[in-house]
Amino acid sequence: MDKRYQVFISSTFADLEDERKEVMEAIINLNCFPAGMEMFPAADIEQFEYIKTIIDQSDYYVLVIAGRYGSVSDDGISYTEKEYEYAKEKGIPVLAFVKKDIDNLLVKQTDNNPELKQKLLDFREKAMKNRLAKYWNEKMELKYNVHDSLSKSFQLSPRVGWVKGDIENNEKLLQQLNQSRQECDDLKKELTARKKLNSEDANLEEVLTLIKNKSTFIRYYDHIDNERNVKLMVKSIFIFIGQILDLKNGILKSSFSDYIATLIKKHYSDGLFLSISTDDTYRILVLFQELRLIESSNNSIYLTTQGKKVLFKLVLEN
Repeated sequence: MDKRYQVFISSTFADLEDERKEVMEAIINLNCFPAGMEMFPAADIEQFEYIKTIIDQSDYYVLVIAGRYGSVSDDGISYTEKEYEYAKEKGIPVLAFVKKDIDNLLVKQTDNNPELKQKLLDFREKAMKNRLAKYWNEKMELKYNVHDSLSKSFQLSPRVGWVKGDIENNEKLLQQLNQSRQECDDLKKELTARKKLNSEDANLEEVLTLIKNKSTFIRYYDHIDNERNVKLMVKSIFIFIGQILDLKNGILKSSFSDYIATLIKKHYSDGLFLSISTDDTYRILVLFQELRLIESSNNSIYLTTQGKKVLFKLVLEN
C-alpha cells in the first residue's frame, strides 16, 4: 500500500524563507505533501482558525525556530507558538528543529524588542524539551535532519496518511497541489515584498497591478468526474465574482466555488455540471482576503471598500 502523509511546516517566514524551501523539498523527497502556510502567514485570528483546519488534516507537524518570535496575537503569544500548542493538543506528532547559534544572525533576522527576545528564548527552551527535537545551524543540515527525523517517525509513529488506488493520479495530484501552493506563495510574496506606500490610492494601484498581471490554474471535475485544468486571469475571476457580490450585497461563503464553476462553464466548458477543487477554491478566497478585496462575516462574503474601488476601475477599463 502506497501511503503518503501530509506534513505541516510551521515557522516565521521572512527570516526563514530559504530554510522553508529546503524543508519542503525534504518532505517532497519523502513522497509526502508539504502543507506550508507561507503564502498567507497567520497574522490574525481569522486566518489562524483556517490554519487550524489544515493542521487537523495533517499527519505530522514540523516546527522550525531561529531568531524571531513572530507576529503575536492579542494575548501576546505568537501565532507560530499557537500552532505548536494546537498540534500538541490534537495529538499530532511534533518534530522541532531549533537553530543553535543565533548570536551571529543578521539584525533583520532577530527581534529588537527585549520582551519578544525573552519569549523566543522561552519558546526555544520549551520546543527542545520535545522528544523529537534537534538543533541545526545550516539550512542543508536542517534539510537532512527533517528528512531523517520524519523517516524515523513514519516507522515508529505511523499515521493514517492518504491512500488511493490509482498511483498515477496520486503523482499528478501531488504535483498539482505543490504547484497551487507555490503559485499562491509567489502571489503573496510579490505583494508583500513591495515597499508599502502611505497613500490609499498608491496601495490601490499596487493591488490593481498585481491582479491584472496574474493568472492561475484551477482544477475542476466534469459531469463524469474527469479531472481538468483551466487557466484564468485573476482579474477575470474578481470581476465576475465582484459584480455578483456588489449586486447581491454579499454571498454565502459555501457558494463561492459555485460561482467560479459558473465562470468556467460560461467560457471554457460544455455547460454540463462541474465541481471545483476545494484546494483551489480556498486559495482564491484567501488571496482576495489578503488583498483586502473581500471580507467574511457569519459565513458570508462581502466586498470591502477597497474591493469596490478595484472592481469599478477594472470594469471601466474593460
